Amino acid sequence: MYVSYANFTGNSNKPDIYVAVSSDCGKTFAKPIKITSGGNKNQGTSSAIDPLTGAVYIVWRGFFIPAAPGSPAVPDQILMSKSTDGGKTWSKPTTVTSAFNPYDQGSTGVSIRTLDFPSVAVSVGANGQSRVHVAWSQRKVAPSTAPPSYALSVGHPGRLATPASWSRPPPTAARPSASQRRSTMPTP
Repeated sequence: MYVSYANFTGNSNKPDIYVAVSSDCGKTFAKPIKITSGGNKNQGTSSAIDPLTGAVYIVWRGFFIPAAPGSPAVPDQILMSKSTDGGKTWSKPTTVTSAFNPYDQGSTGVSIRTLDFPSVAVSVGANGQSRVHVAWSQRKVAPSTAPPSYALSVGHPGRLATPASWSRPPPTAARPSASQRRSTMPTP
């Protein structure tokens, strides 16, 4: 069992992503492992296990950080880390996308705060090859500029080290119905 989460420490507004692993169905957990470096505002984890190899994928959102003296701006992005040894070690986070316009909504008197987080799944094709699917909602995806639109990017487990290995995310729903517009957390 794998539990991933954002750990807010003290007054820090840049939480790290941790993963805790249990080999006894949640009765006990090993010491959590930090898989981010603390430089980003990281939140909203989702995980999936490759049914062929047992590899575990964790995705999360890194939030925009404005430029500050001596520090460049950090864009909104979707990040991923992978473990192939049962969660003992994790890959350095890779960027799935940093070119998206998140579907976030602030709090008002008539709405609640909504932040967009990614979802991940692993499928196995007829050819026996695993594919990692990452989905997120975003605003103004061509051909529709009406929110929300949904994007899906697909990567192959052997080539997840570079953003270029991910497919270009086409919109998966150009214009959702009124009832679908309330859903901002798509699943692959």
